Amino acid sequence: MPRNLTAQFITALNEAELRPVILLDLEFESSTVLLWNGVGELLWDGKTYLGNGWFQGHSPIKENGEVNPQGVSVVLTGIPPSLLSLVLQQTSQNKVATLRLGLLDTSYQVIPDPTIIYQGKIDYPEIIEDSEEPTIKIAIENILLDMDRPRNHRYTKQSQRDIFPDDEGFDTVEPIQKFDGKWGGRKNRKKNRRKKNRKNREG
Repeated sequence: MPRNLTAQFITALNEAELRPVILLDLEFESSTVLLWNGVGELLWDGKTYLGNGWFQGHSPIKENGEVNPQGVSVVLTGIPPSLLSLVLQQTSQNKVATLRLGLLDTSYQVIPDPTIIYQGKIDYPEIIEDSEEPTIKIAIENILLDMDRPRNHRYTKQSQRDIFPDDEGFDTVEPIQKFDGKWGGRKNRKKNRRKKNRKNREG
């Protein structure tokens, strides 16, 4: 997959010493959790990524020349009860998770700009039982998988109101389907023609 890499990033890749990092954005219903796989806080793009050991890494990211979407999972461990509650109660399949590969300079600042190595929709969290610290594995689906899902939306009043409560655009769909009359019969066309001719003669 082609990457839109900045000149600074390409230059850093050619250096003898690399300082790679992984940045993780996890979207939930009420907030976005920002983590990275280092220690301390990491600033990038006006956001603060936490490096407190919660983010333990991700499964291998596989790519091939075929349209064969592969999923990825990330592992969180030692997370506090507040984050555990967030993951379990506010995980939605409409939210997105993003993994980025970044490089640090000699001052351990982020080199513009980290590149996205994987992005997909959060699928489900799996709790791995541990007596010492809770561990959660979060599956991330490739966005291409959404193409195979059946669409349950219908062109009906109720289906449209479920998405847009104030939209009345489909209110007449059902009555039209049940309509059993004629749209402008021949009798009406003759009557309208006579009226038009009479008006032309009087004018």
